Amino acid sequence: AIPGVNENIVVSAWDVLAGKVKLGKRVAVVGGGSVGCETADFLSAQGKQVTLVEKLDEIGHDLVERVKYFLMPRLAQAGVQIFTSTHVLEILSDGIKVEQRGKAQELRGYDNVVLSLGTRPLNSLEKELSGSGVYYSVIGDAKKPGNAMEAIREAAEIARKI
Repeated sequence: AIPGVNENIVVSAWDVLAGKVKLGKRVAVVGGGSVGCETADFLSAQGKQVTLVEKLDEIGHDLVERVKYFLMPRLAQAGVQIFTSTHVLEILSDGIKVEQRGKAQELRGYDNVVLSLGTRPLNSLEKELSGSGVYYSVIGDAKKPGNAMEAIREAAEIARKI
């Protein structure tokens, strides 16, 4: 519930990665988890000027170490501006208002703000199967948002039990 979330410049990281939206030259990515970092990498590879804003003390906290090892230097080399320990207070018509270590500032001049603030499980199939008598197991993002490696591990564990 960020004020200004309905501004015209706001898009989701999922829509960006799926190629559903066209972005301008300057882009602020809000959320520095795995999806936010990978979105920043994706956009910087297209020549966009990217700023990445994360409320935690570091970006990529949920990245697999092998991925993080290669991704972080790419972001640095591409000139992605990174703000950590930074809370988004409001989305403006051309940027974002943030607070970093008690100091508020406006980051303006952006064509788009990309939201990468986490996901919720989507699991409509479980309702259909719950009374059917069919054996099933809920794994991956249907159970809890995570990464592909976690989902593959869960699937392998379930397969061994069958």
